[in-house]
Amino acid sequence: MAASISLAFGTKNILQNLQMQNPQNKLVSLSATSGVARLMLLDVSGLPTVFANPVTFKTLNELPNPEYRDFFAFINLQLDADHAKILQASVDHFLDQSRPLGLSAFALLENAKASSEYTLLTSWDHVNDYHAWLTSSDFEPFKTFYKQARYGYRETAYNRISLER
Repeated sequence: MAASISLAFGTKNILQNLQMQNPQNKLVSLSATSGVARLMLLDVSGLPTVFANPVTFKTLNELPNPEYRDFFAFINLQLDADHAKILQASVDHFLDQSRPLGLSAFALLENAKASSEYTLLTSWDHVNDYHAWLTSSDFEPFKTFYKQARYGYRETAYNRISLER
């Protein structure tokens, strides 16, 4: 399990240079699916970050042997200590079950600078697999938080891209 995961946003040229200059880090290049031209590098190497101004997360729990595929979903939550315990128990239960179809990576992350901010990071073979999961019984442990404004629920999606010149 990687002790931490970090990410950075930037222009194609900046992210491309970071990726080329740091082959030792597993830097996954992503583009927002929302239609907004938002590019991100996700560092899942567990090595010290190479980003100047990263958003860094502590990995609290993770699916063994994650593989980062084509579609990424980030579910962000702001939780008090009691609800954070419920989320952690939900993740533990989820990880004890069989994997949903198409799920290749899953991690519960805590923002390193804001301990009340949590992120569920998932990677999927296809976007359809993700949407099927949201309506399946496999998603049941997380229904308490799903689209609940009181938990600051925010969902963002990205596709893996190539930044090669």
